[in-house]
Amino acid sequence: MINFTKHAMQRMRQRGIVKEMVEFVIKHGRDKGDKIILGVKDIKQMLQNKSYEQFKPLLLKILDKKGLVVVLPDDAVVTVYQITKHF
Repeated sequence: MINFTKHAMQRMRQRGIVKEMVEFVIKHGRDKGDKIILGVKDIKQMLQNKSYEQFKPLLLKILDKKGLVVVLPDDAVVTVYQITKHF
């Protein structure tokens, strides 16, 4: 089970990001230290892959956000934000 700080929950509400999106990024994103990233290029590759077909609606929501970064330094998600630069 993934824990979320109050700050993370507040930012998610402000940014229109739901837990399901965050959980997907944590499970399928790229690890970059204390961040987990799922970028546009990653999402487009997943959309072409038949094994991700069941996740298509969720992937399209994340793609609409231009990808997501989840900051997870320890046991809890600290914050989540849209990608603003190329990773």
